[in-house]
Amino acid sequence: MVKTDTFTRFTSKSENYAKYRPDYLPEAIQTIIEHAKLTPASVVADIGSGTGIVARHFVENSNPVYAVEPNPEMRQMAEVEIGKCPKFHSVNGNSEGTTLREASIDLITVGQAIGWFNPEPSKREFLRILKPNGWFSILQHSRLNDELTQAISHVCSAENGWQRSNAPKSRPYEWWFGQNGQFLYLQ
Repeated sequence: MVKTDTFTRFTSKSENYAKYRPDYLPEAIQTIIEHAKLTPASVVADIGSGTGIVARHFVENSNPVYAVEPNPEMRQMAEVEIGKCPKFHSVNGNSEGTTLREASIDLITVGQAIGWFNPEPSKREFLRILKPNGWFSILQHSRLNDELTQAISHVCSAENGWQRSNAPKSRPYEWWFGQNGQFLYLQ
């Protein structure tokens, strides 16, 4: 079971999250669209959608998108930003219980939220909603080992009172659907 803190940890932070969270490269989104052979009729579920950073790209591609997010403030921010588009559907759910119909999704996308998912029940839910021959993609921001990253790590250290997140232990990315499945990991 996912901890409640996982759902509430970003409450009251949605505005800053939407303002400062980096977007994903259009080339990464295009790679997913091409690999999954998406058409405008292909249905996308963005799980742990937050403020809609990933979902927006697929709405712009004319796909019906179900943005599944458990945090009301994050979900509301996405609704304000993308909600006027009739192909955007905001869903109160999480990785273990999306509320989406069985075998209804052509592509599942997950961004940075993957680290918060409880792997086994989330994978069961993804397999339940994914159509046969559907795709699963994970997008992650690269953490470069540069001066800025090192400076942030120094300032945000345990010695300075910072703690690492209490995100559930994740799995290697291949675990989610294996090397032979229709799985795409982009960093």
